[in-house]
Amino acid sequence: MRIVTTFVLLLSFGLSPAALAEPGGIVVVRHAEKADNGTQDPDLTEAGQARAGALAEALARSEIGALIATQYQRTQQTLSVLADRHDLEIAVVHAESGEVEAHIEAIARKAREADTDGLLVIAGHSNTVGLIVEALAGHVVSPIDESEYDRLFLLLPGDTGMDVIETRYGARSPAQAD
Repeated sequence: MRIVTTFVLLLSFGLSPAALAEPGGIVVVRHAEKADNGTQDPDLTEAGQARAGALAEALARSEIGALIATQYQRTQQTLSVLADRHDLEIAVVHAESGEVEAHIEAIARKAREADTDGLLVIAGHSNTVGLIVEALAGHVVSPIDESEYDRLFLLLPGDTGMDVIETRYGARSPAQAD
């Protein structure tokens, strides 16, 4: 019931879910649009940079307490506007090829150990975002398509664990533009 009430409030006032986030909340997003430059560690595209700004705007009325990303530029650049605005360092949790389960465990451990009153924001990848949400909240997320960059998961402490609100932010991803 709490999720429905929160969602109705958000829609009626035109607010992003993060605007009403309470201390201890977690935001999980996929990194923003990346360049296709043939490397394993590309920068964000212009659209990706705009999305990083849109994430910061979506969370503008929230206290941000900690940031987590992988070693890849695209996740760190997605959080860079937030890092600059809130004078925060981005904690890096390394992701190694073939070690997804260990990576998810490390992210979940880092999130649970975070000592912050503000939101914890995590930038992951299309193959890890759903697993991170599941590890932290027990909520199964539908797969994220390679063309999707606009999904945002807000995890809020609830009576029996973490409640999950899924929304979108920034420009619509091509998969959603139809």
